[in-house]
Formats: sequence, C-alpha cells, structure tokens
Amino acid sequence: RVLFRSQKNYSLTLELYESKAEVAYLTGKFEEMETAIEQVLLQTKDTVDLLKVHDTKINAQMAQQQPLEAINTGRQFLKSLGIEIPESPQAEDLKVEVAKISQAMTGKKIADLADLPLVEDRKQLAQIGILSSLIPVCYQGNPALFPWVVCRLMQLSIQYGNTSQSAFIYSCYGVI
Repeated sequence: RVLFRSQKNYSLTLELYESKAEVAYLTGKFEEMETAIEQVLLQTKDTVDLLKVHDTKINAQMAQQQPLEAINTGRQFLKSLGIEIPESPQAEDLKVEVAKISQAMTGKKIADLADLPLVEDRKQLAQIGILSSLIPVCYQGNPALFPWVVCRLMQLSIQYGNTSQSAFIYSCYGVI
C-alpha cells in the first residue's frame, strides 16, 4: 500500500493512481478501478485532488448503464465543493437559475462571454469540470436536472470565467 501523504512525490503518486483508475475503466476492469479510486480517496490531501477519479467513476458508471449512480457520484463530490444539486428540480427552481443568469448578464452582450478571463482557481475548475461531466449524464438519466446543471454552469462561467468546457456549456445553454 502506497501512502500519498508522507511521500515527497505526492503529485506523481496521485497522477499514477488516477491513471491506474482510468486505464482500468477503459479496459472494463471496474473492480480494479474501484480499488485505485479507493486508494486516492483515502490518501488525498485536498478535496480538489479528487476531481479526476470522480470524473473517471462517472464515466465508468455511464459505461455500465448506471446514469442515476453517476449523477449521485457527481452530486456527492459537488457537495464537498459547496454546490448542492437538487434531487428533482421543479420549474420554479429553473426560473430562479435563469433569473440569476439574466441578472449576471445585465449590461453585457453574449459576445462578451468570449472575453471572460480564464478560470485559474482549482476549486472552481473542479466544480465546472464535474458539472460539465454531468451534462450528458443528466440528459440521459434525469432530463429534469439537465437545464439546472447547465444554468449553474452558466452562472459559474459568468462569475469566474472560461474553461476548456466553456464552448460546450454555452451551446448547451442555447439548447435550453
């Protein structure tokens, strides 16, 4: 058993276990993936360091036709990052989220989104990363949650800036 915390090469060890989990997922060895993920969960120093393994687990759950479990995995991780995802958002919840976007866009044009700064904060990147991973999962597994996730991503993007997922987020917002 490798201990991350006491190692001088924490980042390298974390990356190795993340890669081990991902390779296991990609080769259909889900038990090996779970073991590698468990090691990361037990040994990480920072919640944000769990992004990659949660993303891998969500993808593996989708590959196994378990969209509700994938949503729950994302929900639990996001809760640890300060975002609460409703179980089943109602129309009123969505109206509130859309109103927040409208308020944040007051005095701005859609083209201004392209000029937003790049997000550099690791926690914000983790929030946006996992929420982005949940877009296709929600679309398939809980369609009522899809627009809520997209709206929350829009709010985060307007507030904090762009990421590599921004074009995808903005196009999904166009769908709703």
